[in-house]
Amino acid sequence: MSRRYLYFAVAIAVAFPAAARPPAHHRASASHARAAASHHPAAAAPADCSTFYAGGKSPAAVAPGGDSGRIFCHSFYSVGYSTSYRNPLWSAEHLTAAIAAGGDATKRLKSIRFHAEPDLKPAQQGSHDDYERPWDRGHMTPANDAENPTTQRDTFVVTNIVPQHANLNERLWQYLEASVHQLAKDDGEVYIVTGPVFDAHPRLMGGRIAIPASTFKAIYDPARNVAVAYIATNEAAPTCKVISVAEVTRATGIDPFPSLAATAKDHVPALVLPKGPAVPLPDCR
Repeated sequence: MSRRYLYFAVAIAVAFPAAARPPAHHRASASHARAAASHHPAAAAPADCSTFYAGGKSPAAVAPGGDSGRIFCHSFYSVGYSTSYRNPLWSAEHLTAAIAAGGDATKRLKSIRFHAEPDLKPAQQGSHDDYERPWDRGHMTPANDAENPTTQRDTFVVTNIVPQHANLNERLWQYLEASVHQLAKDDGEVYIVTGPVFDAHPRLMGGRIAIPASTFKAIYDPARNVAVAYIATNEAAPTCKVISVAEVTRATGIDPFPSLAATAKDHVPALVLPKGPAVPLPDCR
């Protein structure tokens, strides 16, 4: 089944040639499903990925006239992708207790290569082989949140990863993912938006892929009616802070939860993350 692609405006400082941006209009084709099927069973994308977003509204730029980014709708998450940075700007999912439990029961797939997005040209995206130490292929929507092997494979696409320092990706960030995963199990559901934060002139990996200065994870918990975010520095000795969702918007130009009232996003609520199984609590303060 072809995935549906939408457009949204994102306001970011771009230090890359305009020629790398996608055309203003690009129709989805069946190539995505054919390419995925040639390597593994394709995870069917839903007809409407608005169910991944709080209030049905995708993350959006807050300033008019921003560059265009493309939304790619996957089996249980979607991404807003920048062909200038060759990174996702955000990745959104609606993690329910049932999906999280399925993820816990699904064995983590090993030795899987991240495949290209077939509806992007090679020059518009990174590749599995572009990544070099100390930079890991850092999932934005985690593979561990997928409820079965087919949807887990669907997270192994280059449009869902950013260069994350191994010390962040394999420790603190893993602990944060596990805590948010547990929160969904405890409270029934959580809306999650994860993405990078770039400097005005970011470093490049391999001369073409922007390296984020930090990565953020914003969550909205309907059971508690609270929204909060976490931001971790992308370096050898990473640190993590608890921040308001409004601070994510100020840092990235993107509102993760446009449907929420400003009063829900302008402060840090008193939310204590639960400990994920088999890992420590993330040290986010």
